[in-house]
Amino acid sequence: QEYYAANNLRWIALKPKRATGGSAWYGLLSERQSQILNLGQHQIGTSHARDLSQTIGRTPTSTMFRTSVVAPTILPGMQLWLGWQFNRFMIGREALMAQGYPRQHIDAADSQAFPEAFLHDLAGNAFASPLILAVLIAGLGAIEHWPSGDEADRDQDAV
Repeated sequence: QEYYAANNLRWIALKPKRATGGSAWYGLLSERQSQILNLGQHQIGTSHARDLSQTIGRTPTSTMFRTSVVAPTILPGMQLWLGWQFNRFMIGREALMAQGYPRQHIDAADSQAFPEAFLHDLAGNAFASPLILAVLIAGLGAIEHWPSGDEADRDQDAV
């Protein structure tokens, strides 16, 4: 409430959008989470994704780059609300897919052994799979510039 007062926002004016308020998931939000979501919708409208685990003044949201939606960085323990047509939290399997992991491997995971919260934390602790390719290409490119045996011996003798 202090944040609302400091920013000259009327508490009563911040209601969820009709589609958001009608979602079965909206009723599961804590008071703080619903306040963060309502304030975000009031300030910038409905976004594709919004992190509800942060403080009310610091809520990462998705952005647009040309015609693509760019999600905020996925972190362990993040509570990413998916707006637009979903109006629910992102589940762990979706978080792994957002990181670029192949769907067939994710779908093969046993849901009893790997609950959604675990998979979401795993996605938050992981790095995006396209990064693996970038590191591999950089490593292979470095081999070309690696000194051969004779050059390495000369460099060692010079020291």
